[in-house]
Amino acid sequence: MILFWTFVLSLSSANPGEAFIDTLRNSYDGIFNILHPSLFYPQEDIPNDLPVPEMVKQYGYTVETHKVTTSDGYINSLHRLITHQKNATLRPILVQHGLFGTSADFIMGRPDKSIGYILADLGYDVWLGNCRGNKYSREHTNLSVHDTEYWKFSFDEMGRYDIPAAILHIKNVSNSDQIYYLGHSMGTVMFWIALEENPSLNREIKLMMAMGPVAKVTHVRSPIRYLAPFSKDLKLLFHFLGINEIQPTNSLLNFFDKWICDLTTIQKEICENILFLMAGYDYKQMNMTLLPIIFGHEPGGTSTRTLIHFAQEINDDRFQKFDHGREENLKLYNQTTPPAYNIRDNVQVPIALLWSENDWLADPLDVQWLQDELKTVLVQSYRVPYKQFNHIDFLWGLNANAMVYEFIKTLLKNHA
Repeated sequence: MILFWTFVLSLSSANPGEAFIDTLRNSYDGIFNILHPSLFYPQEDIPNDLPVPEMVKQYGYTVETHKVTTSDGYINSLHRLITHQKNATLRPILVQHGLFGTSADFIMGRPDKSIGYILADLGYDVWLGNCRGNKYSREHTNLSVHDTEYWKFSFDEMGRYDIPAAILHIKNVSNSDQIYYLGHSMGTVMFWIALEENPSLNREIKLMMAMGPVAKVTHVRSPIRYLAPFSKDLKLLFHFLGINEIQPTNSLLNFFDKWICDLTTIQKEICENILFLMAGYDYKQMNMTLLPIIFGHEPGGTSTRTLIHFAQEINDDRFQKFDHGREENLKLYNQTTPPAYNIRDNVQVPIALLWSENDWLADPLDVQWLQDELKTVLVQSYRVPYKQFNHIDFLWGLNANAMVYEFIKTLLKNHA
């Protein structure tokens, strides 16, 4: 229930005012002080929501921010990670976040624990992507984020436009013949779509590595599946209420982060369990000290249509394009139902899938379907050797370095 109301309030187009926050704090002050005296009094004031350029400075790195304009007018930010330990002498790699994510997902922890820093220190030219609608990519050549038209996109447009624009920009700047691609969650969905809609991109990719790979989501165990039967109703409701976006962390979520996640064990367990509800339970891999930073950056923002698109796929048991309704489908697709994506015929680059048994968003049964679709190009299907490893452990698991990142390093060496 906490997750539900946090999600609903994060949709609001107007942030809760400070008066509301004060009322909430004061109303429950007595009750919570009985349960735990420090609930509304943080032990230390830590900047948990530093922008990516400021965050990396803590560890001696810098970021180049590149603005990339897509063919449909969206202006997205790429963060190029610069290390001062050595020059980037190896091939560029685009690292792409998933649903609700940003480029921060890959550099939140210490340099020895975060894949962004690890790759940069090895000498790779690391580019951290930000897809349209998140906190770092909210510009357009003609539209404002206050325009409903701006938010008429899902992961389909991210794959169709954002990924190709990012890949071509990286190639042009780095003067490289091919690049690597590392995606997490929805960052893998975008890749499949990018290659289907832009077949020439197959020549631009040396190797694609998919962490928590997603395409068909029939067996998803996350609570998002309980929204699926109401996808049509939610679509109408969001339209009627004028709710177009799932906002980047707003005042209520910042309050939740500062006054609950950033405290002692009891409060952090509340935040921990919210993440587990979405991704799968794994207490042993949860980095408790990282929780305030995670909630300081998540959700990074996206369109409500993106969430609805996933719900439609769960309902229809297909990896398919967005369902606009019979009449609009006829105009766009020349058929009343949305067509399925064709991974089998359109993805022609070497693929490595990295998956886990306890992933509630990339269920092993759905991963098996994806493996079958990619069987002619699959170079590796790697199951993380720890049964409780979940969807977010790929990003922030305590032992992600040993269990996942070492394998990624080997893959890159073998496909130099």
